[in-house]
Amino acid sequence: MVHKGTLAWQWTPKGDVRCKSYQEGCYGITVATRDGCPDGIYIELAVTKNGIVIDKANEITAGLAPGGVANAVLSPPTGVPTGAQAQVSKLQCL
Repeated sequence: MVHKGTLAWQWTPKGDVRCKSYQEGCYGITVATRDGCPDGIYIELAVTKNGIVIDKANEITAGLAPGGVANAVLSPPTGVPTGAQAQVSKLQCL
């Protein structure tokens, strides 16, 4: 897991990610909190292609107790183009 303060995250294995039926591609991420985030965790992804940000996706998890873990599925509004990559641009306890 990648640690950011009291939060940690990792990509969910592709075989375990289930996009919603209306989504044209998605990214899965697993987040964890050491101290809890009672109002959830805000996750933002920057979707890039050839080094240029072409889209963003965001999600807020349910509230988490200390030591809590959540799985989120994020999909950019325009879908996931071939060759695109995602980077976590913001991860914040709410």
